[in-house]
Amino acid sequence: MNQVMLVAAEGAVGSVLRYLLGFVIKQTVAVSFPVATLVINVTGSLFIGLLFAYFQHHTSFNLIRPPLIIGLLGGFTTFYAFSFKVIELMENKQITKALLYVFMNNTFGISAAYIGYKLAS
Repeated sequence: MNQVMLVAAEGAVGSVLRYLLGFVIKQTVAVSFPVATLVINVTGSLFIGLLFAYFQHHTSFNLIRPPLIIGLLGGFTTFYAFSFKVIELMENKQITKALLYVFMNNTFGISAAYIGYKLAS
């Protein structure tokens, strides 16, 4: 149960950081492109990769892995699980499966969001 509480607490921190950074970027960069979300997702993905590698080599810290990756970066990014799974597949030499996963998530995810939007409109 303590692990669940840590993931929840770190998720809250990550969400607040995403909100604050997004706010600052939107106030600073005036373009009609979702720069804030892009910067947040790319930054979060960088940290996911760094932590993924770190925890592979330092298994004694595995108890803090879920709160940091699932909680903090899950709250911070909008697609931590997606990035994490792609890295995992690539590390397991399942390149075709990783590429298919990327294609399917993007194609089906965006399509589903669009269908949901149209259904609700």
